[in-house]
Amino acid sequence: MKNKVLSLRKLMTMLVLMFTLTIVSCKKDKVEKKEEEKRPSIVGAWANVTPVGSFRNILTNIEFKENGTGNEYVVSITNFSSTEISDLDFSWTEEKNNTINLTFEDGLVEKYTYTLDVENNLLVLISESGNSKEYFKDID
Repeated sequence: MKNKVLSLRKLMTMLVLMFTLTIVSCKKDKVEKKEEEKRPSIVGAWANVTPVGSFRNILTNIEFKENGTGNEYVVSITNFSSTEISDLDFSWTEEKNNTINLTFEDGLVEKYTYTLDVENNLLVLISESGNSKEYFKDID
């Protein structure tokens, strides 16, 4: 009889432990999803202006769409004219640790880490080689 009581206690203890672990792990998943939903997004249009010489600038517009596609448009601007340098469509995916992969139409894949300053509408993309470029949110 004593062995049956001990076995029953062990069984009850195991059931309580398993139930507790199940609740805790489900709760953790919900918390992670809520944090993901609150996290700021890079979705939107961003612009960078790079001065090149005294009367010339390179304007880069990059747009990240919610559906995982985007466009990078680069134009050279002088006091008197503008010349399109490139207009490339891409698809993009986001990984953990603020990492994104851009896959261009020709199959080229570029990997960047990024920082996002929502308050100042600033996105900094850092290439794998360590080069960084600041983009400002294009606000209509």
